[in-house]
Amino acid sequence: MVLGTRRMTAVVATTVLTVGLVAAGTGPAGARSPRTVPVPTNVNISRAGGNQNESAIAIQRTNPLNITSTNNVETGAGLFHGWSTDGGATWQTNIIANGGPLGFACCDSQLAADEFGNIFLVYLADAVRVAISVDGGFN
Repeated sequence: MVLGTRRMTAVVATTVLTVGLVAAGTGPAGARSPRTVPVPTNVNISRAGGNQNESAIAIQRTNPLNITSTNNVETGAGLFHGWSTDGGATWQTNIIANGGPLGFACCDSQLAADEFGNIFLVYLADAVRVAISVDGGFN
């Protein structure tokens, strides 16, 4: 009788496990059902003709709706700079590092965000330059 109880317990446990896996959306060996993930629409932030390359993007960690982006401009000195305060639905743009306090950038910009909301920009000019934005990348 004890042997029959163990077999019954094993059958019940297997049935419960199978029902649990089906309810969780997994099949045998942990396989998951395919899920449809929407593909976001590409956005042409600069709307400029020609080549924009070596792009960088950073999302402010204290407010993920604030996004900033940089990339090379096709001709001349400076970096294209775009920023959004609504998660990328709309963008403001300008050219930075084309003289003034940031100097004249040639290329190779990179962006990084810290846990305090600062955005760091590093780029090549007459030397490797580093700048910080304390307002989420707007300035």
